[in-house]
Amino acid sequence: MALTTNLCHSARLLARSPIFTLTSVISLALGIGAAATIFSLTDALLFEPTVGVRNADELVDIGRANEGSGFDNMSHPAYRYLRDHSQTTGSRRSISAADR
Repeated sequence: MALTTNLCHSARLLARSPIFTLTSVISLALGIGAAATIFSLTDALLFEPTVGVRNADELVDIGRANEGSGFDNMSHPAYRYLRDHSQTTGSRRSISAADR
């Protein structure tokens, strides 16, 4: 009962000031549209698999362990050596942050 009363009261107040109502609706629409656009761009750039890679669920990240500081990327010469001498994996591809 209180909900319907509050909704009716709110509708009457919004009907009394149409410019405020229009401004509020436009502001909400622009905010929701901007948030959806930013989410879509973030999803496409950060969370989608790398373009041109078949079987993206089989991708692995190969790097090297640094003593005391965790995991680090390898240099391109080290990657080439691994690519040329490895017999355990199928195809290989090197990617850097500049490629994204």
